[in-house]
Amino acid sequence: MKTALLLVASMTLFCWCAPISYSQDVMSSSLDPIPAGWTGKVFALSKNYPTSLPVGAKPWTLFDFRTQPLQYINAVKSYVLAGNTSKDWVLQNNTTRKWYHAPSMIWGTNGREFINGMTRERNSQPKELHPLQLTRWQNWAVGFYNNKGGYTLGKVYADPNNPSATQAVFPDGTVAAKLLFTNASIAEVPYLANSFTWQGNIHTTLSGTTRGPATLRLLQMDIAVKDSRAGTTTDWVMITFAYNDSAPGATPWDRLVPVGIQWGNDPASINSGAPLTETWINPQFVTLFTVGDWKMHTGYKNRLNGPVDNPSSSCLSCHGTAQMPAISGGMTPNTSNNASLNKYFRNINPPAVFEDLAGITETTLDYSLQLKVGIPLAIAHAPHLMAITSHNSDSAQSSDLQSLRKIKVFLTTRDFEEADSTTKNPHGIVADPAPSEDKSYSKWLWVLGGIIGLLLYFFIRRK
Repeated sequence: MKTALLLVASMTLFCWCAPISYSQDVMSSSLDPIPAGWTGKVFALSKNYPTSLPVGAKPWTLFDFRTQPLQYINAVKSYVLAGNTSKDWVLQNNTTRKWYHAPSMIWGTNGREFINGMTRERNSQPKELHPLQLTRWQNWAVGFYNNKGGYTLGKVYADPNNPSATQAVFPDGTVAAKLLFTNASIAEVPYLANSFTWQGNIHTTLSGTTRGPATLRLLQMDIAVKDSRAGTTTDWVMITFAYNDSAPGATPWDRLVPVGIQWGNDPASINSGAPLTETWINPQFVTLFTVGDWKMHTGYKNRLNGPVDNPSSSCLSCHGTAQMPAISGGMTPNTSNNASLNKYFRNINPPAVFEDLAGITETTLDYSLQLKVGIPLAIAHAPHLMAITSHNSDSAQSSDLQSLRKIKVFLTTRDFEEADSTTKNPHGIVADPAPSEDKSYSKWLWVLGGIIGLLLYFFIRRK
């Protein structure tokens, strides 16, 4: 009996003191604790990815994005909204067509919240959204892919704990969309009146980590389309919308005003200053978002970007940085450095990558910032910090994934503003075994477990 008790004590000591795996399931919907008594909406990841390449209509192909930008934009917008608005964007309930979320966006301070699956985005600085804006406001967003994009997600995450970056090649006809919400007040941003509202479990203070349910308003919608007709530039067409209560339309979705459309970075105009030929900005947007001397920003020198985005970049220049391992710098150029501008605003057509890192095999992620975020996090939180092995002896992939542990990654798709010292790149983490708060928690568990085990051990020995 004494031997058995000693064995139990030893096992208790071992189990408590052994490293604890914090490898929450990559396919989890959120790591947020749901408040006791919560009866509202709870986000569920749409993850039943297609296992064969889907077919389906591509209504936007009836229009040329270069010469018929508004018709193209409206066709894509209708495609995204269909079956989603009536189901409050619960993708699994859409009976028109299926949409899917990217997994592994759950970790870190800014990971998916539990109500609508949003992750935190770049803050809006005073005057960025409206001349009355005096406060920095939080922005949160959720993105999703159509069935063709979901097919690629399924291939990348076929083994969730060892995602395959080499599978990140989206087929023609892939559509990715993103809804962006803000907690900005109508008093400071009047055009947000009557916008679509959502609940989100967001940070209770701008720079804090504590979360609580709050109401947010729709501010922006982004759409990306893999369109082979853009093959001479990037293969992708980017579209951005901004909500404005003064726009015509019976519903908030009708009042999403196209900011514009972009199919290239206009590299030829960086040095020459020539007019943009790969970007179209909607004149209606300029009119509605001009208040006296104030004008809503777009991207660098009028390239496409939305209200939440960094005005020093563009939609395509940001997404073009998506590769594994992650790039060595941030997602925006140094606008005072010509070499940096030429690097960021060149047209990158996969399988080309944004940056070659010495001694490391780079893999394009085909303009997907959600894969750029998700893959390193999935690897960093793999069970027992498993050694990364290749799929089907794909040694190149194994080498790439092994090197990810040394690469800094971002947890959202937009760099935080440089001027914000309290939130400057709070997303940047080193892909280590677990978040710092988890390691602190585990340390005290080990200490407590060790004390209990030792006391039990010596108590039994004395008997």
